[in-house]
Amino acid sequence: MGEPEYIETKSFPIVGIGSSAGGLKAITNFLKGIEEGKGIAYVLIPHLGRGSQSMLPSILKKRTVLEVLQVEDGMVVEKDKIYIIPSNWAMTVKDGHLKLTVLKNRPGLIHNIDFFFKSLAFEAVENGVAVILSGSGTDGTVGAKIVKAELGIVAVQEPREADFGSMPLTATLNKLPDIVEPANDIPKKIYEYFNNYKNILSLHKGILKKEPSIEIKEILNYMQYLTNIDLKLFNDTFITKRVLRRMALKNIDSFVKYFDFLKNNTEEILDLKTDFYIKLNHFFRGRESFEALKERVKQNFKDSSKKEFKVWVLGCATGEEAYTTGMVVQECFEEIGKPIKITVIGTDADRETLEIARPGRYPLAIENDIDKERIEKFFTKRNHYYFIKKGFRKNFLFDIYNPATDKPLAGIDILSGRDFMRDYKEEVQQNYLPIFKDCLN
Repeated sequence: MGEPEYIETKSFPIVGIGSSAGGLKAITNFLKGIEEGKGIAYVLIPHLGRGSQSMLPSILKKRTVLEVLQVEDGMVVEKDKIYIIPSNWAMTVKDGHLKLTVLKNRPGLIHNIDFFFKSLAFEAVENGVAVILSGSGTDGTVGAKIVKAELGIVAVQEPREADFGSMPLTATLNKLPDIVEPANDIPKKIYEYFNNYKNILSLHKGILKKEPSIEIKEILNYMQYLTNIDLKLFNDTFITKRVLRRMALKNIDSFVKYFDFLKNNTEEILDLKTDFYIKLNHFFRGRESFEALKERVKQNFKDSSKKEFKVWVLGCATGEEAYTTGMVVQECFEEIGKPIKITVIGTDADRETLEIARPGRYPLAIENDIDKERIEKFFTKRNHYYFIKKGFRKNFLFDIYNPATDKPLAGIDILSGRDFMRDYKEEVQQNYLPIFKDCLN
């Protein structure tokens, strides 16, 4: 057999649906809201329990107008079909195909919802939808954040309607949902969003290939006035897509009308600000980069007489990048046998995300990204969360940094700006590089 055909899934929406306790009722209600012919694929990732043979496909076939399929490895994702993950498997989506991995071959990996959402984010991009239904615990939040960072949308079941509201509530407390509705109303809201987005693009042809319009610039100036952040530093396409996304969610097809709505709606101002500042931020993102960093630190500082080592992580958001860098640096000096004081300074322009970073509290799904040894070394588990251990957390400082108004830090040994620079214009990045170079020892 040859290689499977590549399917362009970015051309149609894929909805990933995660649930746990109380999930069957929530999924059944969600399916009641699904209509034929909408051109959307649905992938169900309920917690089935290891070793159990799920009867879910046969149950759900009686409750929906769409074809229901239990996933087989390599299955093509098609519009207007519902796919269900089988028991004892982890699943991703790539190049239009659903790929299965045996759980026993991935020790410690139990957070299937986040595992799938993460792959969905990069596969479907703005056509990705993460739906979190009834469930206990915190699953779904880590993956949904990545979906949203990649311009997808996040929908959660109204926590008060869910039999177990913890999963949708956790996502809500992390300011992720774009849609909060009873389960059976979520499909309708998803349809409305994609229909609105399509209509907006039709009305404003070629807008994603142009620099932001005068109306969008007025919106940016207004947001800058409110937040003191120069949003014109950001990549033009990034800015335009974020504004279009909010317009589609609010069913507004005119930039002038959206600006009027924004000026009279404090909640929308906060939601747009959240959209601008959400970052692709998870532990050990780009693991090979951290391996390279580790080797570089060991090589360059093995003969150093330094007593203190300073790291600056720009655009640290909710802290994952800062804590990851701190872990790697500490391991470096332990391996070369040099006791040294490590200080990691995480900065961001968004005060609210720093409030998440400071206590170092993260959902259990970070187990998908951090190996067991590091979890045991750097974290304490309480209820449905991992907390950075106090002894390690004392090495970290988190503070506001606005590149438009604040002076850069000095005396830095390592500077990480991956998340800070990711969505900036290329010319802006080039302007900042010599400035940040002067920060280094």
